[in-house]
Amino acid sequence: MNEARAICPQCRREVVFPAGSPLAKCPNCEFEFKRETSQGAEKPNANSDWNVLLKPLVKMTLVIAVIMLVGAAIVYAGCAALLATH
Repeated sequence: MNEARAICPQCRREVVFPAGSPLAKCPNCEFEFKRETSQGAEKPNANSDWNVLLKPLVKMTLVIAVIMLVGAAIVYAGCAALLATH
């Protein structure tokens, strides 16, 4: 059978939900509790539209920053070498 089951928060025993009812009553301790569904709590999709657009932009920005840093280091080293020879 495909009945919804849960663990009673009070006595930690398995409880079966009646069909169509969001409430369950534990037969052992008479504790009544609600069934929580995970349908409303969706995880953000790793391949959402924003991530698809932002990943390449971040990579391009990092590549450009590294190229500029290497270029600045080369210019600095070249200037230091030229000034050292005079």
